[in-house]
Amino acid sequence: MVDYTTSGNIGNKALKRTMINQNLIVQLKNELDNSVAEQNNQRIAELSQSLAEMYKRNFDFKEAELYLKKSLNAYERLYDSEDPNLVTILNQISALYFEMGMPALAEPYCKKLTSIYAKIHGPEHPEVAIGLTNLALIAQSKNQYEKANQMLKGALLIREKALGKNNLEVAKSLINLSNLELMIKDYASALGYSRQAVAVVEDILDDKDLELIYFYEQLVDILLINNEFDNACTYANKILSIKEIKLGPTRQEICPTLMTLAKIYSSQTKYDLAIKSIKRALTMKERVYGVNHIQLVPYFIELAGILSLQQNYSQSEELLKQSLQIVERGDLEANKPLLDEILFKFANLYHTQKRYNKSKIFWLRLLELRQKFEHANIDELCLVKAKLLQCSYYQNESTESKRYLDELLKTKNNVMVVSGVKVAQILFEVANDLIKKEDFKQAEPILQKAIDLRTKYLGANHVELVDPLKSMSVILLKTFRESEAEHILACAQKILDDAN
Repeated sequence: MVDYTTSGNIGNKALKRTMINQNLIVQLKNELDNSVAEQNNQRIAELSQSLAEMYKRNFDFKEAELYLKKSLNAYERLYDSEDPNLVTILNQISALYFEMGMPALAEPYCKKLTSIYAKIHGPEHPEVAIGLTNLALIAQSKNQYEKANQMLKGALLIREKALGKNNLEVAKSLINLSNLELMIKDYASALGYSRQAVAVVEDILDDKDLELIYFYEQLVDILLINNEFDNACTYANKILSIKEIKLGPTRQEICPTLMTLAKIYSSQTKYDLAIKSIKRALTMKERVYGVNHIQLVPYFIELAGILSLQQNYSQSEELLKQSLQIVERGDLEANKPLLDEILFKFANLYHTQKRYNKSKIFWLRLLELRQKFEHANIDELCLVKAKLLQCSYYQNESTESKRYLDELLKTKNNVMVVSGVKVAQILFEVANDLIKKEDFKQAEPILQKAIDLRTKYLGANHVELVDPLKSMSVILLKTFRESEAEHILACAQKILDDAN
């Protein structure tokens, strides 16, 4: 049975489209018609499988699905419902649905496969563990996380009992559990499972085995989420060392690892090391693609971000201009994610320098682009609108700033997740400026929104609530609500006392 968590079948578009041999297609269909007329089920099943494989190689999934089901129907006329002879065709149908990115449709076929293997080998065989793993992946796709968790733990127990705890398949089971915890944002548990997996593979594999990379990369990703930059750096360098030894120091596969290291060094404010890492990757990319290829753009963007952090704004601006020119020369639809990132970096570059007239141009372009996305991310749209509010406000464009403010105030807090804290900071800054101008009426709802967002995403006792609460107490005092102001100040003081 194929383990779809590690096979790369889900939405796999890396396969090359092949030319269908129309003459062969016609010949196979004629033979199939004859076999149907003769009621030769074995031949119907085999010919249908061959036709399905040809259509699948050309990404004609509908035709592939049609012929695989014809094949299954023929086999089911030949064998019992749980006969081992059905394994191959059931695997093929399941694989098709996973490759199409529609794992839920594979569920009945995966269930039957798992049942067949349990019948053949017993319920504690590693093949049954693969079946449980695939069914867990299907449950995840339907947001049935508890069900998926039980299946993955069941698969892990089977593998530990059948193969021993120090086994590569056991390590893969631990990674599957780590991925599930990532999906439900339990980063501590995800990190725990990933560390267990790494401990297993480090015990059984040579320290330069390419297989280690899969487990190290997972661990690095989770360490970064948990802001453990030193540990992430250690494992990223291990990945780099393995790739340099096993693949060679100038292979393209090294570039993503250099990018990861650059991001880690940047987070550690080791900007010189970050720049060195990115420039090494760029040199390797330029050797293959030249200096104006789309493959270089992610590295230009990362380097531009690092230079901006060093306040080297002119060089950062030039890199972003070069990136934008490359992207705009290509397929804009295919390059939407890169364009989004470039526009965001450009807007932030000018915003940081308080060049609001220029940053506004890019925030508007970014808003327009994001609104065209099929699944527009509400909180990301809110962040852009908050930036536009800030630009308009500091340029004294009162009508526009009021429009963006109204849109933000009408947005329910529960839809703003990723960018909620950033939006809160922008609103807090604008509200404070209004307080200085003694425009308390306009400042109060803006500040309240900032407090609501920080409370939701940081917690009711977070120290970053202290300053907004103090600002709110100023508004309350200035508008003759002394008792409310005293209560707010007491809340702020309690947070400080608890923190100390």
